[in-house]
Amino acid sequence: MGWIIAGGILLLLALILSLSAAADVRYDGEFYLSVGILGWRYPILPAKEEPEQKKPAKKKQSAPKKGKTGPAPPPKPKEKPEKGDLGGLFRIVSDLLKAVFPPLGKLLCKLRLTRLEADILVGGEDAAQIAINYGRICGVFYGSYAALQNFIRVKKARRVDISCDFLLPETREDISFRLKLRLGSILWAALCMGWRFLAYTIRRSNAEQRPPEVPERAER
Repeated sequence: MGWIIAGGILLLLALILSLSAAADVRYDGEFYLSVGILGWRYPILPAKEEPEQKKPAKKKQSAPKKGKTGPAPPPKPKEKPEKGDLGGLFRIVSDLLKAVFPPLGKLLCKLRLTRLEADILVGGEDAAQIAINYGRICGVFYGSYAALQNFIRVKKARRVDISCDFLLPETREDISFRLKLRLGSILWAALCMGWRFLAYTIRRSNAEQRPPEVPERAER
């Protein structure tokens, strides 16, 4: 019975780690970003505007009663801010950067780009400038698309339509895609970052506690 329960727990954990976190990105003159998992999405951009809370009306303070007042207490001296250990802080930040960057680079290589759709309509006031802009946009878009395939997994685009409209006063873009990353990869990268940071911290602590070597006296 115990083996069945343990196997069920391991199977459930494997299923959870095989799920993918997703980020939906869209640009159509304004930038939209939402993140989530499975069918649930949480919008991040544009940020929701919170309603302004009305401040309570301030009560009128009654005038102080006249009477005998003693001497005003002397003002307290301002406390000088303590100087922190900038050297120690710099070493901690350095260890953190060394621990984060290698696993982060490997994690970014495991990104998957899916559901790419692009609808770009090049417009403007001058026909010659429209043609030049059309060539530039095609070069940037297809060049970036090819370069991304060398770094991350890119699924075939759903739809890409780049065209010109000489009657359109300005260029219009509508680009959307989804970035996916497995939860197991995220967890593994976080564990690697934590382990590397702990190793760098222990190594630096041992080096600081080691007594300095005394130079041998030169023989006469």
